[in-house]
Amino acid sequence: MLPKPQRPADSRGQTGVETLVVFIATVIVAAIAAALLLNTVLALQSQAIATSEESIEQVTERVQVVTAFGEVDDGRIETVTLRVRTAPGAESIDLSAASVQTVGDGVDPNWSVGVVGSDRSVLTDGSELGYVHVYGESGLPADRGLTPGERVTVRITTGAGATTVYVVNVPDTLAGQSVVEV
Repeated sequence: MLPKPQRPADSRGQTGVETLVVFIATVIVAAIAAALLLNTVLALQSQAIATSEESIEQVTERVQVVTAFGEVDDGRIETVTLRVRTAPGAESIDLSAASVQTVGDGVDPNWSVGVVGSDRSVLTDGSELGYVHVYGESGLPADRGLTPGERVTVRITTGAGATTVYVVNVPDTLAGQSVVEV
C-alpha cells in the first residue's frame, strides 16, 4: 500500500475562509436586495391606499338632487332651486365649498356659479336637506331666462371633487304658473 500523500496544513483552512467570504457576500447582497424590494412595496402600498381613499371620496362624497323647481316670471324661468341631500355613503358635505356649473343652449359654458343660498350649509346625513339656488345672472341665460321646452344641465361639484349632474327640463307650457317642477 502506498502512503497517503500529505497536504500542507494551511491549504485546507484557506479554502474554507474563501468559501465563507463568498457566502457572507452573497448573504449581504441578498439582504440589500430584499430591503430595496420591501421599501418599494411599502411605497407602492401607501400610494395605492391614498389613491383608493381619494377615489372613494370622489364617488361617495356627492350630493343627490331630491327635487327641483323653477320660479316663473313673464313666461320664463328666472330661478332654479335644487333641493339636495347627501348621497348614500357620504359623510358631511359643506355646500358652501361646492361649485355649480350650468351647460345648455344660450348658457355660457365657462360660467361657474357657487351655491347661492342654502338653509343648511353643511349636510351631515341623508335626512338633512339643503337648497342650491341658480339665478339668471349666475348661469342661466341672463337675457331671457329659461323658456318652455328648454333643457339645461347643472353640475354640482363638492369640495371632495365628486360631481352630480342634473338635467333641468322646462315644461312645454308655463302659462298661469308661478312655480313649476323642472
